[in-house]
Amino acid sequence: MTSFWIHIEAFSFSAAIAHPDDEASPPAPQPHASCGTAGEPGASQPLLALGAHGMRRHHHSTWQMTADGPATIVGLGRIGSLLASAGGGQDAQVGRGDTIDAGGSGPIYVCTRNDVLDDIVDKCPENRREDLVFLQNGFIESWLKSRGLEANTQALLYFAVPKLGAEPIDGVTPLNPEGLTTVTGKWGQALADRLAKAGLKCNDVDDM
Repeated sequence: MTSFWIHIEAFSFSAAIAHPDDEASPPAPQPHASCGTAGEPGASQPLLALGAHGMRRHHHSTWQMTADGPATIVGLGRIGSLLASAGGGQDAQVGRGDTIDAGGSGPIYVCTRNDVLDDIVDKCPENRREDLVFLQNGFIESWLKSRGLEANTQALLYFAVPKLGAEPIDGVTPLNPEGLTTVTGKWGQALADRLAKAGLKCNDVDDM
């Protein structure tokens, strides 16, 4: 099956997900709509797969919606720091080279670049891998399948954080006042709740 991506008309924000050592300037908003075949894993375009709010819904007969609570945050850059700040000090925040606690619980927000995802999964205990929440913009579905993680929570972030510690800018447009950030999976509601504490809108497609 061919996947497609859509650039949303008006302002489609690509989130600044990066480690302090390799941050780049956030991409400029896209000024027009276009459609084409999705790129390979690691693409940097803001992406939406066709479907409700652009996310493929997960079947969730074996799990229930979970509200925000203590989490593990992988990544010390702009997105990781934003989530940690909104969490009020209840989270464990680790660098991308650190090992994740096998005895922990709750979501594991992966706030890193696409090119270090294999290392992060390798350092994550097997009993915690189902809790990994992938926040990378880009078409990573093929990579997720290759690692057996296609059922994990995944989000597409449509907001910008200009610099570490700055207020986020939500990707709300006149055509999409509900916002364009979208999540699906076990920890979708927890992420939506966390982003709401930062003043950002997030659509959990499993709750629609």
